[in-house]
Amino acid sequence: MAVMASSISVRSGASPFRAHARHQVLPGITGFWQVSGRANLSFDQMIELDLAYERQVSILTDLGVMARTFRAVLKGQGAY
Repeated sequence: MAVMASSISVRSGASPFRAHARHQVLPGITGFWQVSGRANLSFDQMIELDLAYERQVSILTDLGVMARTFRAVLKGQGAY
């Protein structure tokens, strides 16, 4: 498991290719979905954010996600 990566949820109804394409990156404890609204986003939006992360993997992206993670935790938005 990585610190930053895609989320690990898979639901029926999503495009199998799109849902499984995000598994090219190890699952992590934070990522674009977690800092972009979490429960306020649809499943398709979560998949898009995971795929966007996969396309942009870099140390700078990870540092940005870490900074946004602290802000998301403090604000608590999207957490139910």
